[in-house]
Formats: sequence, C-alpha cells, structure tokens
Amino acid sequence: MPANAGLARNLIWLTVGESATKVCTFLAFTYLGRTLGPERYGNLEFSLGTVIFFTLFVQMGLGSYGAREIARKPERAQGLLGEILEVRILMALLSTVLLLLFAYAVPKPDEVFWLLGAYGLSLLATPFLLLWFFQGHDQMHWVAGATLIRQAAFAAAVFVFFREGSPLWTVGLFETGAVVVCVAFCIWAAGARMGFHAPRPSWSPSVLWGHLRLAVPIGLSNLAWSALWFFPLVLLGLLRADESVGWFGAAHRATMAIHTFVWWYFFNMLPSISRLTERPREELRRLIQPSIELTSWGGPAMALGVSLAAQNLLTLAYGAEFSGGGSALATLIWAIPVTILSGHYRFILIAFDLQERLLVWTLISVAIACALAYALIPTQGGAGAAWGLLAGNVVCFGLCYGTVVRRVASIGFLRSIWRPGLATAAALAAGIGATESAWPRTVIALAAYGALFLVLEWRRIPQWRQRLLGSSAQATVL
Repeated sequence: MPANAGLARNLIWLTVGESATKVCTFLAFTYLGRTLGPERYGNLEFSLGTVIFFTLFVQMGLGSYGAREIARKPERAQGLLGEILEVRILMALLSTVLLLLFAYAVPKPDEVFWLLGAYGLSLLATPFLLLWFFQGHDQMHWVAGATLIRQAAFAAAVFVFFREGSPLWTVGLFETGAVVVCVAFCIWAAGARMGFHAPRPSWSPSVLWGHLRLAVPIGLSNLAWSALWFFPLVLLGLLRADESVGWFGAAHRATMAIHTFVWWYFFNMLPSISRLTERPREELRRLIQPSIELTSWGGPAMALGVSLAAQNLLTLAYGAEFSGGGSALATLIWAIPVTILSGHYRFILIAFDLQERLLVWTLISVAIACALAYALIPTQGGAGAAWGLLAGNVVCFGLCYGTVVRRVASIGFLRSIWRPGLATAAALAAGIGATESAWPRTVIALAAYGALFLVLEWRRIPQWRQRLLGSSAQATVL
C-alpha cells in the first residue's frame, strides 16, 4: 500500500474516532458548565489545566519516544513495551505525590483540593494506556477506539451521576474510572488482537535510565508546549477569582477540542517522518510540502467561522452566563492555524533528534506568553490571557521553522500560505462589512472564503484529490 494511502487511512480512523470523542466530551462539559455555573466551572477548568502537567510528567515524552523507536526498529516492540511501562509506573508514583503537594499548597477552596486529589488517582492508571504502542505500529484504529471508549465512559458517568449540588471531586473519580476502562481495552487490543504478551518485569536501572534520558527532552518539550497552552489559564485562575475564569475556561476548552485534532494529525505523521531520517531530504519535502499546502486552507477556514460567531457559540453551548467569554474565544481560535503550520516543523525536530532545541524554543515561547498574559490579565481578564497564548504560539513557530531550515532541510511555507492569507483577509472584510449580526456575517465570510479557494486553487484541486485518495504511488499526502 502506498505510504500516502496508509497515512490517509490512519488519519480517517483518528478523525472519525476523535470526532465521536469530542461529541462526548462537548456534551459532558457543557452539561457540567450549565450545572455548576461560571464560578464553580472555573474551579474545574483550573484543576484540569493543572492536572495536565502532572499527566505529562508521567508520560515524560516516553510515548513519542517509544513510538519513534518502534517505527525504526519494529523487532524491539515487545522489549520496549515492558521497559517503557516500568519507567512510566515510576513516573506515575512520583507525579501523584507532587500533585497532592501542589493541591495542599495552592490557595484555592477545599473543593479544588479534593478534586485534584481525585484526579491524582487517574495518574496511577495512566502508565498502562498504550496509545504510543499502537502509534508505533501504525495501528491508529486502536488509538481511535481507546480514546472514544475513555471519553464515552466519562460522559456516561457525568450524565448518570452528576447533579446540581454534587461535590466537584466526583468529576475526578469519573475520570479515574474512565481511564481504568480505557486501560482494559488497551491491554485487550495489544494482547488478543496484536499478539503481544504481558511483559516480564526486569527493573534494570541502566535500561530504564537509558530510555528516560533519551525521552526527557521530548517530555520536557511536551510539558513546555502544554505550559504554552495552559499556563495562561492557570495564571488567570491565580490572579482572578471571579466568573472570568469560567468564561475563559469555556473558550479555552472549545479551542483545545479543535487543537486535539491538530495533535492527532501530527501524531499520525510522526512515524512516517521518523522513517525518513536516513533518507534523502527530498523525500521529506515530498511528505511535508503538500501537507502545508492543504492545511493552510483548512485552519483559517475553521478560525474564521468560530471567531465571527464566538459569543453566540459559547451562549449556545454553555448558556447566556458564559457569553462573556466571546472575546477570548475570538482571539484564542487563531492560535489553531498557527499551530497547524508550526506542527510540521516541531515534529520534524522530534523525529530528527533535535528535541533539545525544541525544548529551548518552547520555553522561550512560554516565557513570552506568560509575561504578556500576566501584564494583560489585570485589565483585560480572559482576553489578556488569550493574547498571551496566541503570541507565544507565533514565537514558537518562528523559532522552530528557523531551526528546521538550518539543521534539517529547506522546507518553506510562504508560497503555500499567501493565497489562504489573502482569502482570509478578504472573507473577514466581506463578513464584517456586510452585517453586524453574527450568524449572517459568518455565513457570508465562509462563502467568500470557499469561493476564493475555488478561484485560486482550481488547478491544484485534482492533484490534491489524487493524493488524498492514494491514486498515485508517487504522490505523498499529508
């Protein structure tokens, strides 16, 4: 099967699975938002924004590292399964202790302490999630199934058991139960369907340290990347104790739901990029350049539609109490096209063992994002946090792009984005100039954008169609 057909098939699995997953998550959290109200919902989002760092500490890059190594050396899969699992178990124990210490120290209501403690239980089960193992084997249907089962279990628990007046910590218990269900599915898929047996524990310090040493730069980069996306939310929660945290949390969650699709997209690409590290650089360009061309149209279209109807979308999903988050969502959503573009270069750095450089650039971006958010939050609230997050993403893209060009290959983007950029500006002008009503201007802007896409790209649409359908063995999509 051509490489592009395999990538397209895997991406379809991930897209379908993640779409269903996001429906479950969306319904669960909008229900929680309407039940809790903006202020208590803000406490939930603050806690979730905090827990993500401790979850990534458990993973510490071992997932991406393990998937990369399996893609390079499939014969080592069984051994890597056991060795990486052991490292993750140790990291989970340490992460749980650190989370409990943080929960005790943070100046928040008691319900936040108990909620963080309940989420801490889920960290102990996290090492047994085998999404990275499926990724390394290009078995993305198991990844899609596992994520859907996890979120469906969580949503079901929320709808069945959570009511107005329910203690907030029960949400953490629902998450722990969902992770346990997902773990059971992963173990079944790896054993009964893929033929791998339960690993024999060795607990060799030298082997475990060797894996951790190589994975830590990736893990720290992932932590830094999450800091770029979640520190503005945490800062807002620490600096403000009002409904603005709930407003921003709702806008941030909507943006992160879309960001997850971006992450899955590059999650799917990483094994293919990793296999090209020893190949001529022209093969890497043939993999990456068409992806930049296609995604440069998709990202702005999504951001255009969400930004113009931001306030209405939040009101529709969470209720009128959350309409104050419209300005934050209208800003946050433009980080998605930036992230799609930068993802090509960030994952090239991971595949080519340049994760240390990625870590440095991400930390610089985090510092800029946090500094700007800290300066703007006192006067702008959630909108200030959103501007900080967007600025940090732009900086990260520029730094990663420069390193790829200097250290790996000259893979440009300007020729791919000028047409979508022109169409975006024209569509915004058409929508805003036509009417002040949110829904009509959104429809007008998207219609203008679609028309300009057809006018500007009609010659290349057949080529893209061939790549997507895998009809040319020489073409490489995504």
